[in-house]
Amino acid sequence: MSIVLVDKQSPSYNLTFFIKKCIVGGKFKNKHMKRIFKWSLPILGLSLAWVLIFAPSAKTSYVSYYSGDAISYKNEVIIATTDSGALEIYRQNGKNIERTARLKAEATAWGDEFSSVKLDYSGNRLLAYATAGFSLYQYDLSNPEQPNLLQKKTNTYFEWYQRVDKLGSHLVTSSEKGVKVWRVDGELFDVIDSYPVIVSNGLSIRFDAAGRYIISVGEDNLVRVYDTTKRAEISRFPVNYRNESDQKRLQFDSLNNEILIFDDFYLKRFSLAGDLLTYHPNSSFNGYSVEASGNPNYVYAANGESIMRLSKKNFRDGLKISAGNLNRNGWGMGLKYLNVGGQERLIVFNGGGIVVLNSTLEKIAAINASEVAENPKAKEALSLNSESYSASSGAKFNLRGTGFFPNEELIIKFANENSLINADSNGRFSTTLTVPTLSNRLTDIKVSGQDSNLTYSTSFEIRQ
Repeated sequence: MSIVLVDKQSPSYNLTFFIKKCIVGGKFKNKHMKRIFKWSLPILGLSLAWVLIFAPSAKTSYVSYYSGDAISYKNEVIIATTDSGALEIYRQNGKNIERTARLKAEATAWGDEFSSVKLDYSGNRLLAYATAGFSLYQYDLSNPEQPNLLQKKTNTYFEWYQRVDKLGSHLVTSSEKGVKVWRVDGELFDVIDSYPVIVSNGLSIRFDAAGRYIISVGEDNLVRVYDTTKRAEISRFPVNYRNESDQKRLQFDSLNNEILIFDDFYLKRFSLAGDLLTYHPNSSFNGYSVEASGNPNYVYAANGESIMRLSKKNFRDGLKISAGNLNRNGWGMGLKYLNVGGQERLIVFNGGGIVVLNSTLEKIAAINASEVAENPKAKEALSLNSESYSASSGAKFNLRGTGFFPNEELIIKFANENSLINADSNGRFSTTLTVPTLSNRLTDIKVSGQDSNLTYSTSFEIRQ
């Protein structure tokens, strides 16, 4: 069975006050002019009200939520994310998701912001570990409304932490200098081991819950499997992304020692040795997250446009919903599976907000993004994807792109024709183009951001 849902202040000037001031102030000397404007005031006021009500308002750029962590604590769903640069803590309350705390990293000369978070249940305490620049923080979240900073450790060797996670029972951080293993025991909070596994982005590395394997995907599109007991890389194999991206993610299924990855072309399942066990074409141009569930028969996946629960056997049968229908500017990227009192819950970091789904992908709680982005910036790598790269004059085709500034105006130059379109709040766009009437030639489609000055182009062949 399949469920498919199809997606799809400004400043004012008081004209009435100005005109009245002109009349009262005697600027209109002719009494007939005074009379005309006097009787025009109600009409002008009504017209102005209509303009103010129906004129399009300026778009606000909100922080996009694409990653984070979640945990079941005392049968409650607790969610944490650092996508805004702050450590934000949320709790599900019925059909709502409420923010209970928003913490800023301590100011330094480097202007640090929080970059990753890991929730952990230890004894009777709910703990949060968060990275910011060269520092690792430990918070007690047992009372989510009143987080308590327990410890902060700052390294002196300029290691900028990208991610904090768990490798078995140990805390780990990753950076461009490798993986550090931490012991957290009462007042002890120190590095006790390290592994030479290097990635350029914290989303691109995963750790084995059993404590043995570290799995990463690099800028070269190679997945690497590192065995901590052998202290060596034991396999590497390729995956496929169209462009450079900081959203390359994978998942390690510790129960079956299998690797799950959703690249731009296929959803795939590999053995530790790199043998491709299952694959299915990606229905979108982007692959983001795949998450093993508590049920060995299916997995969850997100490709921006859709959230899916798919058969692990063939990645084809299952459920599918539109991410765009879940909340404002929905775009499914980050996933986190939870078992809450025997009930499956899927946390979706859905671009324009955070959503909680049940096992049949029904929305049971949500919150829209409310933090306004202070400085617009691209949230993804630049990309252009066309459903066709060769067509005859007059043909229509869809062009999609990512990696521009939120809501900025874009100029699309196709041969000798220009068109305008606005990127959405995530810096993406989708439009239909018509092939210009020209003789056979190879030309370019070029998209330029008017605020960001970012440009990207792709070749297109016009046929007669």
